[in-house]
Amino acid sequence: MTHHIQDPKRRLQELSVLHQELSTVKKTARVYKQQPNSQIFIKEDRARVMHEAKKEMDQLIAEYGSLDTNTSPTTTKANDLER
Repeated sequence: MTHHIQDPKRRLQELSVLHQELSTVKKTARVYKQQPNSQIFIKEDRARVMHEAKKEMDQLIAEYGSLDTNTSPTTTKANDLER
């Protein structure tokens, strides 16, 4: 799952949201992954897609360091309550 990265912070946020969304769906849910440079979607295993997203997130963090990704809805809610 390698992508040409123009904005690593944005990609890291996308992967974080993907991982969070996949963790909330049922284990038996159908997950489809788009093939690069095409309009074809292939059915994938949810756990495999989560693992690939987590692996790419870890690679980005290792390569670019912590990029301050506050995409977690619980983090946002907690921050709003503190105001």
